[in-house]
Amino acid sequence: GSRHSAMSLSAFDDTFAAGLLESSVQAVTEAIPVLLVCYDFPPLPPIARHRPMDGPFGLALLLQPERDNNTLAGLELRWPVADTSTALDDPDLEALRLGNPAGRGLPLLAAVARRERTPVVLEWNGCRGLRIDVAP
Repeated sequence: GSRHSAMSLSAFDDTFAAGLLESSVQAVTEAIPVLLVCYDFPPLPPIARHRPMDGPFGLALLLQPERDNNTLAGLELRWPVADTSTALDDPDLEALRLGNPAGRGLPLLAAVARRERTPVVLEWNGCRGLRIDVAP
């Protein structure tokens, strides 16, 4: 029943990074909470031959312009940066990160879950990245 605006964005393997940047800008400039939902599932043939995907994955983040008692982490975004993308130590999670475009958000989720101050870089277009400084 929500009558708030919605947007759909697609940027191949960079969709999560593009969606995070767009949602963050919207949350800050309009001073409203923004729900970012990113998901991808393997396509059916014949597209699957051209765009293989290991399995389905989805994630969601509620981005707010200001911290409150429910805030898990503060995010500071910088784009573009020349840093390489953040990989995961767990081989199964790293395979999911590389095997599904929505999985590119896993390093950010891991940093938030670990509650540590750390930078996370999401690759964007193979030559630049989106840097997210995560502060618990």
